[in-house]
Amino acid sequence: MCYPNGMTDETETAKPPRRRGRKPNSNINRSSILDAAITLALENGPEALSTVRIARAMDIVQSGFYAHFRNMDDCISALALRIDASVRAPIAERMAVLRQSNPSDAVTLTPYYEGLFDLIEETGPLMELFLRHRQDRSPLGAVLGQGEAALVEDLTDHLDAIMPADRGAPALANRSVEDRRQACYVMARFLVRQTFEAVSMWREGQLARTVATRLLAEQTAVFGISAATAGLFARQVD
Repeated sequence: MCYPNGMTDETETAKPPRRRGRKPNSNINRSSILDAAITLALENGPEALSTVRIARAMDIVQSGFYAHFRNMDDCISALALRIDASVRAPIAERMAVLRQSNPSDAVTLTPYYEGLFDLIEETGPLMELFLRHRQDRSPLGAVLGQGEAALVEDLTDHLDAIMPADRGAPALANRSVEDRRQACYVMARFLVRQTFEAVSMWREGQLARTVATRLLAEQTAVFGISAATAGLFARQVD
């Protein structure tokens, strides 16, 4: 059948193409928006993060973003919570288990680092974002930096719990609570930075994973003795 202006049955029944930016709401949620933000930051850097660019990358209208987050800062804060749940909490759990054994022995420490490398592989883009941009001077970099600081605090707590009983660091037992914790904090920062460096070298193909995990275990096992020899556990004099 013909219609005025050249329309046909096919014209009448054909559905108009879905407009760009009209994805079904069921496909859009806080998690998918965070995934898009991570991908965008990895591909274009933290400075690329904006509500407009995230909406464009997801092929949704901008109001679709605001249906789940108040603003970009709210989205970045949610990303910090994901890092805490996916990275920090599992590492803290592993350290708690480690305290039940002999954490100064390299043989015992090797499975701990193997588990850490497993976690890095499991978290994929999230860990990549953390390793690459945690020191950036951007709102995202600030949040990632806070994640690193939290890891250092957790390791400080761990060392503060085990070091006084370490035969390689007997002087710690006689230090004040504040002095002992400061010494453990310094050690924790060294160990965290050392670990990140080994992970980066592994990801760049400069270190085999088995070598990296064993090297970290060996270094950690003797770190207390090395710190004591360097005078870290002695009273610090200005």
